[in-house]
Amino acid sequence: MYKLLLLSIIFILSLSLKAQTTNDVIYLSNGNIMRGKILEQSDSATVKIETLCGNVFNFNKTEIDNITKEKGFFEQQRNQRAINGWFAGPTLGLNMGLESEAAFSFKFAGGYRFMSYFGAGAGVALENYNDLVYVPVFASTKLFALKKVNSPYLEGKLGYSIATTPDTEWEEYKGGIMASASGVLSSNISDNSLIQFKLGYRVQHTTIAYPDWGWNDYKISDKYKYYRFTVGVSLVFF
Repeated sequence: MYKLLLLSIIFILSLSLKAQTTNDVIYLSNGNIMRGKILEQSDSATVKIETLCGNVFNFNKTEIDNITKEKGFFEQQRNQRAINGWFAGPTLGLNMGLESEAAFSFKFAGGYRFMSYFGAGAGVALENYNDLVYVPVFASTKLFALKKVNSPYLEGKLGYSIATTPDTEWEEYKGGIMASASGVLSSNISDNSLIQFKLGYRVQHTTIAYPDWGWNDYKISDKYKYYRFTVGVSLVFF
């Protein structure tokens, strides 16, 4: 009984290991399909294949329509699960204006990819504009070009930036609406992580109010719009 159980476990594990690797696939003229590992392939006569069940068959090449390779079943399922699901990670970026110094930014965002081609998420960042520090809180949407984990995609963000610079006696700092759009290229660095390169454009609204410069409860204020090109590098874990 125990020997039978042990043999069954070994058999199942061997099938799993075979299924996780790339399989040879033989399409026969009679419509049958054989999956496994090709052991021998003569230039002119026969092909020998060991199937996933461990059986060995020989076929004349006249019986074969085509021979290809494909990922094993479990690997296909793992890749499909990785395409759709949760993701999160940090981004180190640079915001660059035409008439201002470049400033670093740091973001952390997460979200969920669904239906292979769409993603939605949220995040928070730390950014600098003219020596004033803001914390943007944003929602994001993604549109993927390919049904792949490392597909390139377009991303849009919309949110509100909170001013964190302390007010002074003469000035009050306020945040405002932010919006951005970017294109993203991705590359695998492990089975569950990506490195991404981002290029985009964003708009940031802010306000500086001058409380002691007004009269009759009327405050004078200046509204600013910052237009920035953005570049960034992200690590994404899923």
